[in-house]
Amino acid sequence: MDGLTWYHADLQLRELRVLDLIDSADMQVDISDDAELIDNTWSITIPESVWAKEPILKGHYVYAPYTEWGGPVTYVKHDTNTRQITVQGPTWRGVLMQKVIYPPSGQAYLVLEDVDANTAISTAAGSGLGTLFTVDSDPAGVNVSAQFRYQYLAKGLEKLFRANGLRLAISFDPSIPAAVLSAVPVQDLTTTIEISQDYGVNFSSTQGNVEEANHCLALGQGELTDRMVRNVYRVGNTYYSDRPASLPESALRTVKLDYPNAETETELINEAIDRLREKASVQSIDVDEVTIDLSVDLGDMISVRDRTTGLAAKTEARKKILTISQGRTAIALTVAALLEAGSTLVLRIWGDLVNVTWNDAAAYTWGYFIEN
Repeated sequence: MDGLTWYHADLQLRELRVLDLIDSADMQVDISDDAELIDNTWSITIPESVWAKEPILKGHYVYAPYTEWGGPVTYVKHDTNTRQITVQGPTWRGVLMQKVIYPPSGQAYLVLEDVDANTAISTAAGSGLGTLFTVDSDPAGVNVSAQFRYQYLAKGLEKLFRANGLRLAISFDPSIPAAVLSAVPVQDLTTTIEISQDYGVNFSSTQGNVEEANHCLALGQGELTDRMVRNVYRVGNTYYSDRPASLPESALRTVKLDYPNAETETELINEAIDRLREKASVQSIDVDEVTIDLSVDLGDMISVRDRTTGLAAKTEARKKILTISQGRTAIALTVAALLEAGSTLVLRIWGDLVNVTWNDAAAYTWGYFIEN
C-alpha cells in the first residue's frame, strides 16, 4: 500500500488535485457469485474545509492510479455536525455490473466461438464501454467460447474467465484516461502460500448440514398431469436422473423445487442441481482476521489448512476491502472455495498497513490498530 495516492478528477476525467487529507475510506471489490453492486462500491470522507477548496461533485471521479480502487462520484453528503463531506459511488467493477451484454438484433444469444479473451471483452461490451473504459490492445493469449443473453457484463465475463483459468483485471490509467480491462491468468499460489495455525490464527471448522438433501423433486412447466416433473439425485459430487443403487429409498432426503418458468428440461435440471448444491453437506473453515502481508489478486488461488481437523482446500480470492481509519490504511482479503459440493470456506486476511513492521501476526490484529 506504500505509494498509493488518491486523485480527484472532473467530469472529463481531467486531474484536479491529489487527495492527501482523507479522514476515512471504505472500498470493496467482490467477484463472488452472489456479489451485487453494493459489494463493489467506494466511499471517502474528508474535512469540509478540504472539500471547499476544490469541491468533489456528482459526476466527478476519485481513483488511485493503476489500481481498480475508486470510480465515479454518484453521492455527496455533508454532515454539519462533524464538519465532514462524504463522497461515494460504484467502483470501476461496479460500473461494469450495471452494463448488460445484449445479443445481436434478431438473435437469441451473443455467441463467441474460440476468440481471444480480450476480444471477448470488447465483443461482449459492444458500444457499452463508452470512453470510461478501454480494452487492452494486446491479445490475452487464451481463446474462449461462450453464449451470452442479457447477463450483466462483469458477471458474465467473470464466469467465463474463471472457467478458463483467467480473471478480469481492471486498472485505471490516468494517461489515457480510462479504466483498462484485460483478461489475465489466475496465479496458482497454493504451493507457496498455505494459511494454517502456523500463522497463529484461530480456526472454526464445520462439517455437515442440518438441511442436507440428496434428492431434488423438480416441478417445471404445465398443470396437473401435464406438468414436467424431473428427479435429480446427488451422490458425492455426481448427479443422476435415475436413483443410483448406492442411494436406497431409506437414505433419500428430498428437497422440492417449484420452477414453472423453466423454458427447457435442461434449465429445470440445472436449477435442480444448483438447489442440491445449496443443500449439500457442508465442510467449512472460518479463519480469524490476521495481519499477513500477501500479494494476492482477485481470482488468485492459495491454500488453507486446519491442521487439527485435517480440512484443507485450494481457495480463490473473492473480495478485497480497503479501509482508511485514523490515518492507517489496510486491505482485507476474503477468499472462498468449495471443499465439496455446497461447502464453503471463508478466510479474512488484513495486511499492508502503512508504517508497520510485521513481527507477530498473532498480536497485531486489525482491532489492535483500530484501538491504537
